[in-house]
Amino acid sequence: MCLAIYKPKGKKVTREALQNGFESNSDGAGFAVAVGGRILIRKGFFTFDEFMAAWESFSDEAAVIHFRYATHGMIGEKNCHPFKVNGRAMVHNGILSIASTEDSSDTAEFCRLVLRPLLAKVRADSPALRFLIEETIGAGNKIAILEPDGSATIYNEGCGIWHGGVWFSNSGFKRSQLEVFNWKNRWSDTRETEGAEIAAYMADGMTKEDAEIAVWESQLYADS
Repeated sequence: MCLAIYKPKGKKVTREALQNGFESNSDGAGFAVAVGGRILIRKGFFTFDEFMAAWESFSDEAAVIHFRYATHGMIGEKNCHPFKVNGRAMVHNGILSIASTEDSSDTAEFCRLVLRPLLAKVRADSPALRFLIEETIGAGNKIAILEPDGSATIYNEGCGIWHGGVWFSNSGFKRSQLEVFNWKNRWSDTRETEGAEIAAYMADGMTKEDAEIAVWESQLYADS
């Protein structure tokens, strides 16, 4: 579910890795770069070619990159990552236990309700804030926050992969096209099962949001 990337200035992400990430997670791509002491965000790319056309002129800069696989909220530019957070840019991989809406994803709501108020007062790399965020989101979630100077704070960094000087939130950048095809088929089957489980929880009186969280949390614990 999604691929988040942090690339320090001067490091390279291969075209193959980017294409694998997009093909695995094709519900919208985006990136943010640190240039001249400020953050630039470009997002809402729904073909790989348009993503690459925008990315190529910034490919040497410090950046966070994201390829979305939608779980909450509509598919569209609004819910594409990165999100602006107090002069920074944030990308997320995973499913957050926070109520979302039809229009706004779990990540967007986490930024609005949690990260923006906290980062208005505390540095992203504060040990206290790192502890609180990582304890709150759990090991199934990874968040990378890009600073205007090109540095980054990565929550649950150890749950991702450093490869060639670049951090990836999971191994999706390595997938071949055949693996992507098989993975998407498995997800299609999983979504049908999820729908039945969510309906069963709702029949017992849960709200749709609580039922979704219950199903996804059970999957995370099963995979851990």
